[in-house]
Amino acid sequence: HPLEESGRYALAWSLVSLGRYAEGRKIFEEILLNYPATSLSDPIFWGVLKTYLGEGEVEKAIQFYQRFLSTILLSPWAEQCLFDIGQYHFKKREYAQATSIFRQFLKTYPENDLQEWVFFMLGESQFNQKDYGGAIDAYRQVLWLKRRARFEDRVYLRLGYSHLLLKQYDEAIGYWERLLREFPEHPEKKEILYWLAETHLFKEDYRNAVSYVDQLKGDPVFYPRGLTSLGWYHFQRQEWKEANHYFLKILSEFPDYRASPPISLLIGQSYLNQNNYGQA
Repeated sequence: HPLEESGRYALAWSLVSLGRYAEGRKIFEEILLNYPATSLSDPIFWGVLKTYLGEGEVEKAIQFYQRFLSTILLSPWAEQCLFDIGQYHFKKREYAQATSIFRQFLKTYPENDLQEWVFFMLGESQFNQKDYGGAIDAYRQVLWLKRRARFEDRVYLRLGYSHLLLKQYDEAIGYWERLLREFPEHPEKKEILYWLAETHLFKEDYRNAVSYVDQLKGDPVFYPRGLTSLGWYHFQRQEWKEANHYFLKILSEFPDYRASPPISLLIGQSYLNQNNYGQA
């Protein structure tokens, strides 16, 4: 029947989506055997590779990818296969292997529709290996390409963290401020404001830090964290009265807030350092 081939193809993908990888693979292989001239051969090869990855058989997946290359020379599905192998390693937190695969991808397929994705995932893999300089280079490539994918918000966020971890505070602030300008309703806005405050404190820029913490008012997660940072800033400078201003505010407005060291301990220590033994 003319619809049998497409029907079995759809059935195979349904089985793969249900995690029944061996059954799906068997049907894919039967289609290739029974319909050698099928126009679905490329996506079927991709489907078979995904079944191996689903079973955790990455070596078999790589061997199948190499077989794919020897069978079908130029196909966007071959690119997708290699990308999926990199994604598999990334999800398994095998970041060195993922980095190697993504670099291989960029060398093998220098011009393709997945390039932005690959550079982003290369950046993520390097970030998770604490290679922040390498991550920055990869993330910047995403911004330079700026094709179909819309990664700017995620790239600005990760560039900020990468520069922060390299203690390049002005660069971190620049990317986060750009993120908030271009994406004012970003779902991670509160967290970004908190890190902007923290980074300004690292720079000893207290005034701007306070400004960002004030923008967190009403947030039950990041506002007390911001107040803690301001209090700790004064505590480290032995400005006990100013430190307690923030610590007492936390205790009053967020009595269930937990910090390390405990806020009550910092309050007591601040009173003690002011010779206020009764309050301590």
